[in-house]
Amino acid sequence: MLLINLEKERERSTDELIPYPLGALCFVLDCLNEGESMETAIESLKKYKLAESSMKLVVENKQLLLFLKQRHSEFKDIRDVMKILYMMVFKSLPENMKKAV
Repeated sequence: MLLINLEKERERSTDELIPYPLGALCFVLDCLNEGESMETAIESLKKYKLAESSMKLVVENKQLLLFLKQRHSEFKDIRDVMKILYMMVFKSLPENMKKAV
């Protein structure tokens, strides 16, 4: 499950429970896939000590939150989440990622 990656991030972190945007995305997706509302997922996420990058990318990004809310069931593994992040930064997938799909 995606939350396993969040647990690995917690083990590496000292000050922040969710130091990377990837962990925050995985957390929100897991909450949505468990049937929780987006609002509940965000409130739960805010209880953790978020890194500034996680906060900006996930909690403050209304467009991303709407996208996740509408299409969360399509993300089956961590590779799908990585594609989201890559597309947000670079606007297209590199050829080697397209072939891996």
